[in-house]
Amino acid sequence: MESTSVEHRHGTRRHFPQEVMAIAGNDHRLCHMHNLSDGGVLLEVSWGRLTHDVEVEIIIDLPVNDILTPYHLFGKVTRVTPVGTAVQFTIINSEAQKALQAYLSKKLN
Repeated sequence: MESTSVEHRHGTRRHFPQEVMAIAGNDHRLCHMHNLSDGGVLLEVSWGRLTHDVEVEIIIDLPVNDILTPYHLFGKVTRVTPVGTAVQFTIINSEAQKALQAYLSKKLN
């Protein structure tokens, strides 16, 4: 039986259909991203390696001055459901955080 955890979001998740690279250990998978917020991401991935509390690196392309730039965001799996795998970000450097917030605010307008 999988344990559940309550998610505490500071912002609203927004639908962003994009593919991202998910890396867990030495393995990696290209997967579809359903939702994105400044605190995490919901991935469409059926990958047995991504289970609760597994640390994962997400490589996502974010536009900076209209040029797509890859950023490495680190997190852990908080929930696995038939809808997707939720990853809560744990480490985001300041440059990536700035790009992520700019991208999210641009998508809101």
